[in-house]
Amino acid sequence: MKKCFVPSYYGKDVHQKLRRLTQGTRGVEEYYQEMEILMLKGGVDESADATMARFQAGLSRDIQDRIEMYEYEDIFELLHKSILIEQQLKRKNPTKGSYGNNYKPSTTKEEKLFVKTKEELKGYQQDDKGKPTTTRSRELKCFKCHGIGHYSNEFYDKVCSLVIDGGSCTNVASEALVEKLGLKTGKHHRPYLLQWLNEQGELKVTEQVMIPITIGRYQDEIVCDVLPMDSSHILLGRPWQYDKRAIHDGFTNRHSFTHRDKKIVLAPLSPQEVHHDQVQLKLRRKEDKDKVPASQTKGILLTAKSSDMRKAVHLDQSMLLFVFKGALLTSSDIAPELPSGFEFVIQDYGDMFPEENPAGLPPIRGIEHQIDLVPGASLPNKPAYRTNPDETKELQRQVDGLMEKGYIRESMSPCAVPVLLGIKVDEEKVKAIKEWPIPTSVSEVRSFHGLAGFYRRFVRDFSTIAAPLTEVIKKNVLELF
Repeated sequence: MKKCFVPSYYGKDVHQKLRRLTQGTRGVEEYYQEMEILMLKGGVDESADATMARFQAGLSRDIQDRIEMYEYEDIFELLHKSILIEQQLKRKNPTKGSYGNNYKPSTTKEEKLFVKTKEELKGYQQDDKGKPTTTRSRELKCFKCHGIGHYSNEFYDKVCSLVIDGGSCTNVASEALVEKLGLKTGKHHRPYLLQWLNEQGELKVTEQVMIPITIGRYQDEIVCDVLPMDSSHILLGRPWQYDKRAIHDGFTNRHSFTHRDKKIVLAPLSPQEVHHDQVQLKLRRKEDKDKVPASQTKGILLTAKSSDMRKAVHLDQSMLLFVFKGALLTSSDIAPELPSGFEFVIQDYGDMFPEENPAGLPPIRGIEHQIDLVPGASLPNKPAYRTNPDETKELQRQVDGLMEKGYIRESMSPCAVPVLLGIKVDEEKVKAIKEWPIPTSVSEVRSFHGLAGFYRRFVRDFSTIAAPLTEVIKKNVLELF
């Protein structure tokens, strides 16, 4: 087929086109697609470094000068940064015609995530006649999210941080995000407890919210549990990965899945971008806190919980405890008034309280009970009992049941002898083989050998064990016993 329909100069022509290929007046993505098609047609199999060098050499001079300042690991990251630089150059020089107008943003990468309400997700407006009329804002493009109808700085207040955690058992939206956007929450159909999201200890999840998100061209609505969370605004856990059947590439840290018959690849932000976002979030959180008037602040009850105390002790933190103790003021004229609970205890256990309080600690006696510790020895990490209380209770219940049915009985022997019980053969089942008459002819040996062959599938190395019998029944070996 190739010889009939493909001319001999086809491969050479493809390689020449690939060698002369440059961006020209095309967009970066169109240039990359053309290079990829020519490489497929020519069957070019080269390393990733060679492909990146070929792609970078064909870019326009302005993009080449700026792309050399960035670091990239693969061709997709190089393509993504080149597209961003192209968008920046278009915004700075809107009248310059060095780039094509047919640019399409990549569907495999994204920079930022922003949350929109349902009204903001609409890309057109309806006129009085019911026909959709596009607005002038549709001509605008955001170079960060590739969205249509806004610039990158217009949705700055609604850019949020998102974390994809495969170890989380739920999707979580922070209370600050829900309150900031004014999203409507609903009751959780199955409330549960969580403990790891913040430093407030164990929290009860009672609310859910529907979050509309947009990451590049990926638009979706996700049901999230509402909790106070400081690590990020939105956390997507195993439920989201299960619904989308997302696949995580541990080497590139990318999540790929199919959404509405389109392949979506979510790429992570760089450490510098993450650090910058975290700093901005902290500053914004501090500004919002300063804007709240003192009249709207809620009172704070400084009461330490037992969990807070244990956590502080575990972390070796400094503590200052205030203990309020009620004192009973008495005099010679006024009888002391005790609470009703104390009076009840004194009446029932009056014989246990001495009439006079002891003057001090008890005297030192001749025998002092103490636990001698070996210096430098480690503490034994063993349970106090061989089984936990639940296992002991269940074992005792089963033993009592067997004793009531008569299957077992209590041993009255003064001593116990450990024995090792093994498998014993039923004598009735092997009686026939033991009482089998000794064969006296070759035919009887062959008959016994055929009967013993039944055990071939049960006895290991049966052929080796029965080798003497096999040797006897051969021709001209043994005629009579």
